[in-house]
Amino acid sequence: MMASAGTVSRYVVVFVGALVLQVSVAAHLTPFGYVADLILVVVVMSGLLVGPEEGAVIGFGGGLMSDLIAETPFGMWAFALTLTGLAAGAMSGSVVEGGRFFR
Repeated sequence: MMASAGTVSRYVVVFVGALVLQVSVAAHLTPFGYVADLILVVVVMSGLLVGPEEGAVIGFGGGLMSDLIAETPFGMWAFALTLTGLAAGAMSGSVVEGGRFFR
């Protein structure tokens, strides 16, 4: 299913916002020595809401944005977040419909 231009632009704005917050704020907040990965949170939440196919696409886009700031080989985050979005989307039926997560 093809996403509309409004939906794509909404995800771009959310990912850019998460990326800016990741670099500027979350990198300096390290409770117990851990740094929160805000793009990972966005991918998991999106995958839970939209399903496996769109979750994988959203994960790929978020992974490419993570690759821009990470000091790892390019494409590693894209691959990891694609699988994460796919897995979160595959679990969406049991988590969202089970009443543990509200739309």
